[in-house]
Amino acid sequence: MNDGYASIDLDALGQVVDDLERTLDGLRHWLPGLERDFSYFGVETTNLARLAAAKRELETVVPDLRERHRRAETLLVHQEAYGLHGDDGVVHFPGDLLDGDEHVSHQIHDQAGRSPEDVHEWWAGLDETEREYLVEYHPYLVGRLDGVPIASRDRANRTVLDHEIERLHTELGELIQKPGSDTSLYLDGRPVSPTDVAGLLPRHQEASRIAERLGGLSVVKERLDQSEPPAFLIDLSTHGFGRAVVSVGNPDEAGHVATYVPGTGSRLDERIRTDIQRTDIMFEDAQEAGQGSTAVVMWLGYDAPQDVVLDVESPSRTAWSPDAAEAGAPRLRGFQEGLRVTHAEGDSHNTLLGHSYGTTVIGHAAKEGDVPVDNLVFVASPGVGVDTVSELGIDPENVFATTALGDPISFAPHRMLGPQPTSSPFDVVSPFGATDFSSDIGGHSSYWNEGNQARNNLAYIVTGQHDRVQ
Repeated sequence: MNDGYASIDLDALGQVVDDLERTLDGLRHWLPGLERDFSYFGVETTNLARLAAAKRELETVVPDLRERHRRAETLLVHQEAYGLHGDDGVVHFPGDLLDGDEHVSHQIHDQAGRSPEDVHEWWAGLDETEREYLVEYHPYLVGRLDGVPIASRDRANRTVLDHEIERLHTELGELIQKPGSDTSLYLDGRPVSPTDVAGLLPRHQEASRIAERLGGLSVVKERLDQSEPPAFLIDLSTHGFGRAVVSVGNPDEAGHVATYVPGTGSRLDERIRTDIQRTDIMFEDAQEAGQGSTAVVMWLGYDAPQDVVLDVESPSRTAWSPDAAEAGAPRLRGFQEGLRVTHAEGDSHNTLLGHSYGTTVIGHAAKEGDVPVDNLVFVASPGVGVDTVSELGIDPENVFATTALGDPISFAPHRMLGPQPTSSPFDVVSPFGATDFSSDIGGHSSYWNEGNQARNNLAYIVTGQHDRVQ
């Protein structure tokens, strides 16, 4: 092998990768908050810059080492055929077994940060063997690249999904088996010391986080296992609050493509079931509305705020701060650009549709760059980061909004995220400039209820039948 690896101790490598992944998880979770807090209090940030550099390095190194570990495990299965397993318990590799398409392994690491158009051009220039190699041996890298065709990303991310489920089950088991991690110390008759509590609480919190992620992954897997209508896993991450991008129907082949961005409280846990169900509902409604094939994507590709009430310690995690929207906007733009360049034949009719804080993410994506979509739809929006529709870079006639009578979002503090895009009953003309459409009286999550007029209107917008919108 050209990189000098002649053998690998699988257990040792696995432990190293697990340790590095935990370190990377910690940096991803805590670094943004530390940067904001240091900046707010005027604290020197030199050490934070070093941590940020370490995070970037780990984001390259960890997937590579994880892939080497997977490849070694795959070869170990065939140890009898190849005679690889030495008496020392180490797997030894003949040079020709792992060289393979090593040059494309280096190339895929270079794709991070490139435009979806450039990524697509690079991918199209590979032969089928090279593409298959990357999907099999670099699923973490292939799965997250905007510009790679949906079918290939789906195959890669299904591998990631299975691996993450296995990894988290293992971590949870190890966490539970740690000394002092059970509840017996509360029952053995001795007092509980502060040291006991200090040691148990972090483990319980981590176990809860892992269980949450496993719940979300199980929901995603359950939907992927349904054959009709087919679902595609376009992106997946268990870091932080978790991310998932799931499409009902293949966006590369559909004539109409809608991307649904969920709002506050969205995360990779059992609650993601609701967002996937909404995606299925919109797909079915669009199919019934006619006008060609449709794909609907649930895009939880950002770290959604988790709280509505203002949090003094971490204001960026609340629904009244634009921070999460500003951070998610570039990812959403990149995803939309990727949908355009990978579409198989001609241009599709694309719609960006957000609910609650998801509309804020869409607004920031639209105002900061040319988002290649035909329609913007704001459902129950607290504000989209601009004052008027003219700032969104799209034909005002193709910007739609609705807020139900009875939805408490109507009482959201104005100006914190910009004015709400819907008009009030007292407005003769919408001051924002969007086209209002009807939804039935209801609460903040009622728009996808059976029989709600909003569902018909969403289907008409998604399928380009604007004249039928009421």
